[in-house]
Amino acid sequence: MDAQRFETESHNGTIRCQARLLRDDQPIEFSGEGNGPLAALVHGFGTVGVPRFEIAHYSEHALSSGEEAAAIAYIQIKHANGRTRWGAAVDTNIELASIKAVLSALNRS
Repeated sequence: MDAQRFETESHNGTIRCQARLLRDDQPIEFSGEGNGPLAALVHGFGTVGVPRFEIAHYSEHALSSGEEAAAIAYIQIKHANGRTRWGAAVDTNIELASIKAVLSALNRS
C-alpha cells in the first residue's frame, strides 16, 4: 500500500481521517475516527477489508533540528493471530511519517 492522501480534522477530542491509498495498484478511499491520527487510520482500515491489527509499539524522533527537520517513526503492528511486523518511515511531517510507517509494516505482512 502507498499513501496518496491523508487528512485529519479534530472535533471535541475525536480525530477523523480521510485517506486515499493505492492497494495492489488500485485506489481505495476510506475514513476513520479515533482518539488520534493512528487510531483513526486503524479504524478506517477496518472499513475497507484490511485484516484487523493494532499498534503494538510506536516511537519517533527528529533526525536533525530546525524548521525543515525530518522525523523518523517506528511502528510495530500486531495482527489478530499474534503475528507482529515492524515498519519505519521518514517525513518532515511527523504525522505523515507515522502513517507511512504503518503502511511499511502492513506491506511486510
